[in-house]
Amino acid sequence: YTAAGFDGVTDDNVSAVNTAVAEGEITEISETTKVAAQAVIEAYAEAYATDSTQAAPSADVYTAAGFDGVTDDNVSAVNAVVASAEDSLDAEALETAIDQTVEQAAKQADALAIIEAYAADSTQAGPSADVYTTAGFVGVTDDNVGVVNAAVAGEEITEIAQVAAQAVIEAYVKAHVANNPQAPLSADVYTTAGFVGVTDDNVGAVNTAVAGEEITEIAQDAAQAVIEAY
Repeated sequence: YTAAGFDGVTDDNVSAVNTAVAEGEITEISETTKVAAQAVIEAYAEAYATDSTQAAPSADVYTAAGFDGVTDDNVSAVNAVVASAEDSLDAEALETAIDQTVEQAAKQADALAIIEAYAADSTQAGPSADVYTTAGFVGVTDDNVGVVNAAVAGEEITEIAQVAAQAVIEAYVKAHVANNPQAPLSADVYTTAGFVGVTDDNVGAVNTAVAGEEITEIAQDAAQAVIEAY
């Protein structure tokens, strides 16, 4: 199959591919390519539950299988959808799920581009909280988006997520100092900000520890809370 130009066919899934090709009503080589690619994707979904280390299908495999819009940039998200589906989605439902994932990935890329443009030129209007959420940032709300925008302005693209998360935490701390408590932060916010050891199990203790503290003491207080929770 590889020599013939088929992508994604491995020793692990070649039997499934052979079965699909043998059972398909195929009159042209292009139809063989499509059937084989679909079999690769189905085999990946079925086997992932017991073997999450197997090679994931590439964007080319999805294209050959007839799925539009799957690229190198969003194929990881698409594979995650396929892997979680296992046998629970029929072909039509799987196609819908992949289409929705591709659409969401496009929206996320557009939102991230807005944030990156603002970081490079903060004279323009700052991104809204919804833009950060769509881009995949956690914890940015209408209450703290001003602080987040001020933090990311002028930052390098690779550092935006970490700086934004740090700004979210600082805004949370300052709000408690001002006796204006905000919604508790998630563990993901702390992880993105560079804090180590904060999980869903101990994030409540960490939030309690950092609330109302001086900004310079946040990291130490958070770490101590993690240890105490342990």
